[in-house]
Amino acid sequence: QLAGTYQEDANFLGVWYSGWYNGLGKKSSINLPRVREGIHELIVYCKANQGTTIIKAIDVLLKAEKVRTAR
Repeated sequence: QLAGTYQEDANFLGVWYSGWYNGLGKKSSINLPRVREGIHELIVYCKANQGTTIIKAIDVLLKAEKVRTAR
């Protein structure tokens, strides 16, 4: 889904999903550098795993981030 879109559309979708996920967690602030990095990681992941949905890709990346930060 995300891998085949224009860069500006991928960026927009990444920001939208970031807001949606943060809303689920009752978070009301945004860390722009972290969002930019996360969108980049999401696009790279989606290009490498084109059969994966955006939601699943976000889930995989967030779980990987939790493992990295827990160390």
